[in-house]
Amino acid sequence: MVRQVVHIGGPPRSGKTTLARRVAAHFADSHPSYLRFVSKATAPAALRLLPALPEFTWAERIDYSPDRLLEELPAALGRIRRETGTSFIVVESDTDPIFRLSHHLETRVFVMAAPEGVHDVFRSHAEAETALRLAMQDTMTFASEVFGMERVPALDDSGVSLAAGPAPEAGPPRTIDPDEFERLLQSSLGAEIAARVRLQPDYHSLVDADVSILNAGIGGHGPLTELCTRRVSRLIETLPAGSSRRPRFFSCNLANDSDPQTQQALRAIMQRVCTSGGRLS
Repeated sequence: MVRQVVHIGGPPRSGKTTLARRVAAHFADSHPSYLRFVSKATAPAALRLLPALPEFTWAERIDYSPDRLLEELPAALGRIRRETGTSFIVVESDTDPIFRLSHHLETRVFVMAAPEGVHDVFRSHAEAETALRLAMQDTMTFASEVFGMERVPALDDSGVSLAAGPAPEAGPPRTIDPDEFERLLQSSLGAEIAARVRLQPDYHSLVDADVSILNAGIGGHGPLTELCTRRVSRLIETLPAGSSRRPRFFSCNLANDSDPQTQQALRAIMQRVCTSGGRLS
């Protein structure tokens, strides 16, 4: 028996449920349960009914409020464990970033369909620069590294002084040329932040997951798809080797049992389950 919560997230129609069923089949002795979390703010009518999921002993859709997910998720997990006695739960969701903040999700898997083009996944230079500027306004680390602002003795956990004083006069916006921007992304700001800046918001979890999968059985085909796949692989390789969230990346057809990459992806998920607190008996 394994006690574990596996989260499978990613954009709609990417093969998440297919993967959930395959994972459940590997842990059938643990009587797996399935929870499909759907945001009340964006829930489409097509998701009102769950498909048949014979690999699970229990399957349920949960409509959640994004501002209360961190309360509703552990409550739902506890209720399912009490009512079913299950020890293995698969949680499926789309790309709501709030799921990245929950410590109740012990194994995290990101699934994406094969993109039609590079900019489905990656921001343009202009979009990434805008995102970086917004982050600079909110993070002391960005201000220190990019603008050379000196840290002052901290009076709170952020390292920002709470002492009152006149705000510095803002100068005109400064344009970052492409070469400088690339150097900035590779600087001590951190590879993980730099990777997130490069990605479209729906793909931020690609670099946060334990295992990331590009499902080649769904979506685009051709040179642009292959180019995007190579860029994703290179992006993940830039993350620090010692990062606790450096994902293992696989490009495979999740519906094809004979695809060796599919089998490797499943083994990577099982290995993560068994090394992240999952207990076998």
